[in-house]
Amino acid sequence: MTSVYYRTTVWWAATLADLLLDLRSGRDTLSMRRHAIRTAQRKGSAVIQSNTTVVHGDGNGHAVRAVVRGMFLVTVSAGIAAAGDPDLEPGFPVQAWHGAGSYHSGQAIHVLVGNIDADDELEILMTALSTGPVYAWNADGSQVFGWPVAGGTGVGYVALGQLSIAYAGLEAAVGYWGDELVAYAGDGSVLPGWPVSASNYISTPPALGDVDGDGLDEFFIGEEDWKLHAYRADGTVLPGWPTSGFVGGQERHTPAIADLDGDGDLEILSTSGSTSPGVYLCAYHHDGTDVAGFPVLFSSTGGVDSFPTVGDVDGDGEREIVIALKSGMNGIVYVLSPDGSIERTLLSTGSFSYSSAVALADLDGDRTPEIILQTEGQLDVWKGDGSVFPGWPVMWSTSHWLGNSSPVVGDVDGDADMEIVVTSQVAGSSANGWVYVYNSDGTLHPSFPKSLPIGSGAVPAIADIDLDGRNEIIIGGSYWNGVLGNYDKVWAYDLGGGPHGRVEWSQFGGNARHTGVYVPATIPGDLDGDGDVDQADLGILLAAYGINDSGDCDGDGDTDQADLGILLANYGAGT
Repeated sequence: MTSVYYRTTVWWAATLADLLLDLRSGRDTLSMRRHAIRTAQRKGSAVIQSNTTVVHGDGNGHAVRAVVRGMFLVTVSAGIAAAGDPDLEPGFPVQAWHGAGSYHSGQAIHVLVGNIDADDELEILMTALSTGPVYAWNADGSQVFGWPVAGGTGVGYVALGQLSIAYAGLEAAVGYWGDELVAYAGDGSVLPGWPVSASNYISTPPALGDVDGDGLDEFFIGEEDWKLHAYRADGTVLPGWPTSGFVGGQERHTPAIADLDGDGDLEILSTSGSTSPGVYLCAYHHDGTDVAGFPVLFSSTGGVDSFPTVGDVDGDGEREIVIALKSGMNGIVYVLSPDGSIERTLLSTGSFSYSSAVALADLDGDRTPEIILQTEGQLDVWKGDGSVFPGWPVMWSTSHWLGNSSPVVGDVDGDADMEIVVTSQVAGSSANGWVYVYNSDGTLHPSFPKSLPIGSGAVPAIADIDLDGRNEIIIGGSYWNGVLGNYDKVWAYDLGGGPHGRVEWSQFGGNARHTGVYVPATIPGDLDGDGDVDQADLGILLAAYGINDSGDCDGDGDTDQADLGILLANYGAGT
């Protein structure tokens, strides 16, 4: 007999007499939203009266229990068949189509989380393999209205950003493996000016950032033609782009978008494909011109893909550029100054054959991020000065492959400590994988590992998708057995506890825009990192307002009214 576990959700009902509990067809869970009940295809419903308990079957032998406690406050527990796992959220896993075809793998295959509609909860986006479409799911596992979407040919590599003010939430920017770029509203409709034909084909996701200060993001992407391309939100080409200069391989990977030199202007950084000389790191001003000191050649290094990240990793008040490459069979991390000079190198004894991506996260609470790298055989953590972080590395047996994973970091159990989440592929298996969660000292979380049919997997994500004060772990799969059809695609786990703390590195590229920038944990509004929120911080925010992320207090990659509200609420706090 399948064990049934219970999750509890509390919300306020408008009236009790007419409250219906609706079960979605084919799901063993309630269809619920905060402040609303979403009506779906019903397998059954029950009218709830005050101070009563109702147990209602869902047609599959599982129970749904509702208890009304006093006026309007309702507690509902949905029984779910979760393969014996009490951590799995109701409504998950969700499925997506998988068909035949080719696509570019590695960290380009990832779970994307952000708000694309009018409610406050977060949506989960992921591409189907190997030919699309792109799916979007609500926090309860139901599909977002208007999705999935299919634009160009093949897999869709996705980022989120502000591409229109006509719609609530963020918009989706998709580069299709074939030759098309498309921007979608949260309802799945195509934005005016799109689609745009790519120069060649797309192999890694775009990154989005507002580099011209118009309040809308620009769309930066490589098109396999030795150039980095940039488009305005309306699909027109950003002046000065695409870049020129045929260095390295034809790829220009997902760029980082950051203010490197503190002048209030955003720079854009991208790596070339690997060729016999090595890999080039390119850096451009917002007008497409080269930043002085770039491109930088990393000789005799490789890896199919590489992704720069940006953060002050050594606490000197200056942002560094951090990038993981392959030297021989080993992973190597370079730490560079904003002028392109190499400050230090960090060598892992683990290897990777395809690609990896660094995560930046503060594991010890000193407001300076550590550098985290996953390879085939281990998980490394270093301090920014190059020293090994206590308790690391964690090493695995040779039966583990990296697959498409890279680390994400956040508090997932309410202990105010940071946890690192990764997946791995069972060596030689296209079906099986593992999910690992490690505490900051390198010890394994007691609820893990978990075995899942994820194949080579995807970069996971950490986010409070349902706004219950607890950060969920969202896992993506890539398993296919060669038969066309729907396969389990996304799992969401809630480890309980709470309220949970900060998410340091939430997903591929650190955020939904994929800007690759680490925003330090401080007193909210303490933008200069001096331990208090004062006039100097207000000046920084106002100078960055609507222009760049230097005043970003909420970690969403920009400086806007929400950030100003956070700063003013904390004005005067600190030492």
